[in-house]
Amino acid sequence: RIAPYRADMQAAPRPVLRNALQPIVQDEGALALLKRMVRPTASYVGEQVTEVTERSGRSSRQIIKGDTQGRIRREFLSPGEWAGDVMLVTPGQYGYLHKRENRLDVALWPTEWNDREKRMFALLRRGRVAVTRVGEEPVAGRNATIIALTGAGGQAGQFQMKFWIDTETGIQLKNEKYAPGGLESRSYMTAITVNPTAGVASKDFEMGSLQASNPTTDPWFPAAQFTDLQQAASQMPFHPLEPATLPSGFRFSGAWTFGVNLKAQNRRGAILLRYSDGVSSFSLYQRQARPNGKPLKTSITRAYRRSIQRWTVAAPEGEREITYIGHLTSEQAQAVHDTLR
Repeated sequence: RIAPYRADMQAAPRPVLRNALQPIVQDEGALALLKRMVRPTASYVGEQVTEVTERSGRSSRQIIKGDTQGRIRREFLSPGEWAGDVMLVTPGQYGYLHKRENRLDVALWPTEWNDREKRMFALLRRGRVAVTRVGEEPVAGRNATIIALTGAGGQAGQFQMKFWIDTETGIQLKNEKYAPGGLESRSYMTAITVNPTAGVASKDFEMGSLQASNPTTDPWFPAAQFTDLQQAASQMPFHPLEPATLPSGFRFSGAWTFGVNLKAQNRRGAILLRYSDGVSSFSLYQRQARPNGKPLKTSITRAYRRSIQRWTVAAPEGEREITYIGHLTSEQAQAVHDTLR
């Protein structure tokens, strides 16, 4: 995804420096377009190039698909060792299929927005970053408005990010990221087709579309946050459901909690429980279902044959949304589901 620094990669001109004490007056039009970029108004498919200006950097080409829910699918065309790899980023999860290694990395996130976007809008709200329109430029044959995120205070006048956003749909056509030394990376569309001729389907963003013939799917987390289940449960606004029946040799091996520091009125929280027999493992990610939320759809005839499954399970506090990740047999997975207490 990266390429050596080239002479044509010039750092953007710096805007007029701000007084560190001067409050930022945000460009509301630019802010509105930035928000629309997160959830564009049209689906699309296109070819994208990504470059990073590191000494040993390289470039990559991808086929990128996106939809109006903010879901992104990247299928790598180059370099050779990444060809065939697929990256899937949706509001609730992340998956990366390593084609050559026949391995699928999976992470589940408890938030509706990804972390980078949340941090970006938090900085904008706190006035630590200013957003402004700095120009217009066509990218891949579409008109784009250029939006700049500029640091405030000690970073006054320094571009942190620039986005070329399709003025009509909000689709991100190009971006550039800057470090103190200048341009750090950029990605840009070389061709794009926008709905209705894009041919983007909902199934393109389903984790099941990333299944390998012999996958080693595993939750993508660091060392266990908790090795004691009761200690983890004490941090949650609900009691985690546990399977009364485990496959032979499996036992609880760790837990992670998410969103437990949210304000009380929004404090749903989420927890991931992991079970292992020392060689293989499976995980149960769970949170309380939203009031009046849409029920999760599960095909009873196929549900327990999939390595990533979504269940709705009744609990004393109300319905629980469960995501199972693992490679148990269909009978073992069904036993786990049926004995959650």
